[in-house]
Amino acid sequence: MSGRSWLLLDRDNTILDDPGYLSDPDQVVFLPGALEGLKRFHEAGWPLVVLTNQSGIGRGYFGVEELKAVHDRFQELLAERGVKLSGIFYCPHSPEEGCNCRKPAPGLAEQASRELGLELSEAIMVGDKESDLLLGREVECRQVIQIVAKSKAIDGLADHHFFSLKELADHLGLPG
Repeated sequence: MSGRSWLLLDRDNTILDDPGYLSDPDQVVFLPGALEGLKRFHEAGWPLVVLTNQSGIGRGYFGVEELKAVHDRFQELLAERGVKLSGIFYCPHSPEEGCNCRKPAPGLAEQASRELGLELSEAIMVGDKESDLLLGREVECRQVIQIVAKSKAIDGLADHHFFSLKELADHLGLPG
């Protein structure tokens, strides 16, 4: 396992604006500061890994093909800015299914760590919801960061609160 820093990132309302059960690639819209922040992390050599709960699949609102189309568009827009994700890991289950991959359960983070050869203790977990922050604490990430562009700050779970990934990059002193 490598001792390098990396980001574990929630997708909706952390990177992308969440219209509610995003299943249309034409609705992929980045939050302010997200693209710039991701580009700075990528250029600094940080692996970027997305962990996302997608209960819309388990609830029957959309299928895996729609999710794949959204993720293809997401990655295409990132590539246009010179950014590449190291991976996207998703939980397709509804909350009632009691799986080990739905955040805050550790399954997605452990899978990403295992598949990419990266240590969870070197990761910074970045998300907007309590489930993201709890996951970061559960797997003992180096830091747990809350993006509060579209949510209220949750005191006590996050090490820091920022409005965007750009602000996080600024805080960590990444070149930009």
